Amino acid sequence: MVVQELHLVVLQLHFLNFLLPLFIPFPCILQPERLGQLLFHIGDLNGAITAFNNTVALGEKYGDKKEIAQGYGNLGVVYEKHGDLDKAIVFYQKSLKLDEELNRKQNMALNYSNLGQVYESRGDLDKSLEFHQKALSLNELQHLSRAYPQ
Repeated sequence: MVVQELHLVVLQLHFLNFLLPLFIPFPCILQPERLGQLLFHIGDLNGAITAFNNTVALGEKYGDKKEIAQGYGNLGVVYEKHGDLDKAIVFYQKSLKLDEELNRKQNMALNYSNLGQVYESRGDLDKSLEFHQKALSLNELQHLSRAYPQ
C-alpha cells in the first residue's frame, strides 16, 4: 500500500515537473532536482537521470551555474550507482569545473571525494588517493578558515 502511494506521489511530481515551469519559471529549477532525489532514493535511476538533466537544462536556460553544477554532480552519483563509471567521471568533472569557477570549495571537495571513490571502484588506487588527498586538503582549509577568520 505504501509503495503504491509513493508511486502515485512520484507520478504527480512528474506531472508537476512539466507543468510548473510554464507558470512560475525560475523557482522551478529546484523542482526537477527534488524529483530526481526522490526517484533516486526509490531506485528509479532512469527517472532520476531525466529529472537531473532537466535541472541542468533549466539552470542553463536561466544562467544559474550553481544549479548546473548541482545537476551534474547528481548525474555523477546516479551514473556511479548505475555502474557507468566513465559517465560518472565525466559528470563529476563537469560539476567540479563549475564549482571551481564559482569558488565553492565545499562542493569542490565533494567532487574530489566522489572522483576518488569512482577511481577506487575502477581499481586505480593511485588516482583515487590523489583525489581523496585533494578533498582532504580543501576540507582542512575550510576548517581552518572557519577556526581562524581573518
